[in-house]
Amino acid sequence: MNNKLITATALALAIGAASNAQAIGVRFDNNGLIGGTSVTNTFLSFDWNFGNVLMQNFFPAPGGDANRPFSMFGQSTLSALQPGSQPGAAATEITYQFKAPSLSSTLFVAAGVQEVDNFKIDPTLAGAYGAANFFNIYFDPLASPVGASGYVGGAAANDILGTGYGDGQLILRAHFTAGNGTLSIDLATAVQSLDQSGDANDVDGGVTTRKISGSADLELVIDFFDPKFFLDNIDVLDPTQFDITFNTDTTAPFRNANPSDVVVGQAPVFGNGINDSICAKATITNPRPNCDLQLEGDARTPFKVVPEPMSLSLVGLGVLGAGALARRRKLAK
Repeated sequence: MNNKLITATALALAIGAASNAQAIGVRFDNNGLIGGTSVTNTFLSFDWNFGNVLMQNFFPAPGGDANRPFSMFGQSTLSALQPGSQPGAAATEITYQFKAPSLSSTLFVAAGVQEVDNFKIDPTLAGAYGAANFFNIYFDPLASPVGASGYVGGAAANDILGTGYGDGQLILRAHFTAGNGTLSIDLATAVQSLDQSGDANDVDGGVTTRKISGSADLELVIDFFDPKFFLDNIDVLDPTQFDITFNTDTTAPFRNANPSDVVVGQAPVFGNGINDSICAKATITNPRPNCDLQLEGDARTPFKVVPEPMSLSLVGLGVLGAGALARRRKLAK
C-alpha cells in the first residue's frame, strides 16, 4: 500500500469516526453544577413546549412583492430531553428566544380557498431586519439559591404575558445561516378566535384568525456554549457549517399555549384584528399595512457531538501506523 493510499484510508476512517461520533448523544448537566441534585443526561434533541412564533410584517402585498423582508421571533420553555423524555432539574427552567432575519413570498392564492406563502432565512439582510440574528438558550434557577456559581434567578416564563423567557444564565448562543419554511392559510373556513388554548385566558383582545398550518427547518451556527451544561463538544468551530437545526411546526388558532402579549419583546400588530393575510390588502390611505402573523410553535432542536480535532488526529495516526506496519511486513517477505 503506497503512502498516498494510506493517507486516503486514514482520512476516510477519520471521517467515518467523525460521522459515528456525531450519532452519539450529548451529555448534558441539567443544572450546570450549581449545587443540589445534579443529573447528567444523554440526549439527541431538546423538545420544547408549545410556544409562540411571531412573523412581523410577514405578508407580501397581494399580486406580487416577492422576497419581502420580515423578522421572525420565537420563544418557549423546555419540555424534555429526547429520547427518553428526560426532564430538566426540579424548580428550574430552560428557555429559548430567537430572532431570524427572513424573506417571504406568496407562492399562490386560490381565491377564497387557500393561500400558500414561502419564507426563508437571509442573514445578509441589513437595517432593521438584519440588525439582530440570534438563537439563545437560557437556564433559569428561578428561586433556587445561586450559590458560588453566581447564577441569578429570574421570573418564570409566562406565555400569556410573554415575559420571563430571556432571563437567567445564557448557556448557548447561536445565529441562523439558512433554512426555509411554508405556511398554508385556509381561506375557505370562517374566521375564529385566535386563542382556543382551553384556559381562563381565551380572549386575546378579540383577535381572530383563519386556520393556518406550516413548518420550518432552520440551520444554526453555534457562537458560544457553556461547558458546565453541555459536557461534550457541540460546536464544529466552522462558521460555514451548521451545528444544530431548529425545526418547528406552526399552527393557528392556538390550542396548546396562549398567544403571548409580546414575543421577544415585540407586541403583535394585527391591523384590523385578523391574524391572516386579509390585513395585507392595501388601500389608498394605507398602501403598505403592517401585518403580523402570530402562530403556535411546536419546536425541536437536534444536537450532535462533534469529535475533538485531537481525536481525529489520533485516529488518522493510528491508521497510518497500521498501514506502515503492513507495508514493512510486505517488504520483509
